[in-house]
Amino acid sequence: MPTKLDAKKIIFSLILGCLVMAWVELVLLPGYWIKSLIKLAVFGLIPIAALFTLEKTTLKNLFALRPGHLRTPLLIGLVTYGAILAAYFTLGPYFDLSRIPGSLEKNLGITKSNFIFVAFYIATVNSFLEEFYFRGFAYIRLRESYGEKPSSVYSATLFSLYHIAIMNQWFSPVLFILLLFFLLLTGFFFNWISRREGTFMASWIIHLFANLGINTVALFLF
Repeated sequence: MPTKLDAKKIIFSLILGCLVMAWVELVLLPGYWIKSLIKLAVFGLIPIAALFTLEKTTLKNLFALRPGHLRTPLLIGLVTYGAILAAYFTLGPYFDLSRIPGSLEKNLGITKSNFIFVAFYIATVNSFLEEFYFRGFAYIRLRESYGEKPSSVYSATLFSLYHIAIMNQWFSPVLFILLLFFLLLTGFFFNWISRREGTFMASWIIHLFANLGINTVALFLF
């Protein structure tokens, strides 16, 4: 049984990783691919290093996904993709999204010419890193020590707050607050599906489709 000390190690590692990435986003301001390499190290190596110091921890259990458990995440992912596009076409005219392409190009060097490659990375690798970090590490592993509700609240809240540094210049204040609240709800939902299927890989599949939907909208904006 994991100890409270194990939980403290996880929480310290999570906060450290998010603070490092906030510094990268707000102060260091590297190009997108440099930032991605840093994120790969922070969201990949920090959790793995911490997990290896904990008792009775196996990475295999976190990555396990039985074939029969693919159906629900795939279905939800497809519905999510369609819902994002529907929301854009119905609600998009009511919000100013014009600043997004300029912000992406200015801060990250993402342009129309390289957007497809970046979009593929975001949908696959980036979403995987975030799910491994916030679900596999922050939620599934932490709840073994702190229980279901505290771990779910902690994971979902951290997931939402983490995006402040990323999106702080993309939207108007009202839309920004709405998106943070939506990300909080999304974090709770991802926790639920991860618990239901017994692995963060389930939430990653849905996250992948959600990013595909967001990237499709971004492509329209370019």
